[in-house]
Amino acid sequence: MDASLKKRVGFVPRLGAFIIDSFIITLLASILMSVFMESTFAAFIKGHLTESLLNNDTLTASIASQEAYGEMLRISLFIAHFSTLYMILEAFLGATPGKMILGLKIGTQDGKAGDMWVYFPRFVIKNCSVLIDLAGRITGITFLGAIGGFAGIAVFFGCIYALGEKKQALHDILAKTAVFRKKDLS
Repeated sequence: MDASLKKRVGFVPRLGAFIIDSFIITLLASILMSVFMESTFAAFIKGHLTESLLNNDTLTASIASQEAYGEMLRISLFIAHFSTLYMILEAFLGATPGKMILGLKIGTQDGKAGDMWVYFPRFVIKNCSVLIDLAGRITGITFLGAIGGFAGIAVFFGCIYALGEKKQALHDILAKTAVFRKKDLS
């Protein structure tokens, strides 16, 4: 077995980094939404948006169900795009804050330290669903949203590959990368 293969990090530490990143994203997104989307965020927190959608009537906050749907969509898009901006750190640094906290870093599949030219293709493949959706929203080509959705499903299930012997998710295989402990990269 190749020495670099033994040093690769498998699914569980990567899942741990993902959980840490999700917590940080949720915290930061909540703070930003409470500042920049104050009324929408307040209605969301109080359950008014969800209640308006379920009851299909106007609440005391005077949010109609169609407006509530629009506001929920706005919150979802904000979180999705904020998450992508957060994750772009990985394209430049080779690790998200969650990976950094756990001492993990992306490298080439043979165990060498990477640079932006190694990290960026992996970022694009891993986040292709949001990037395709964003391209569709910018250009007005709506079917790109569906393509982005299918790409997201492929990436999600592709993460299961990290459970295998090579400890590479599908996006790692395609980008010729792997995740290592930072100290193990040469």
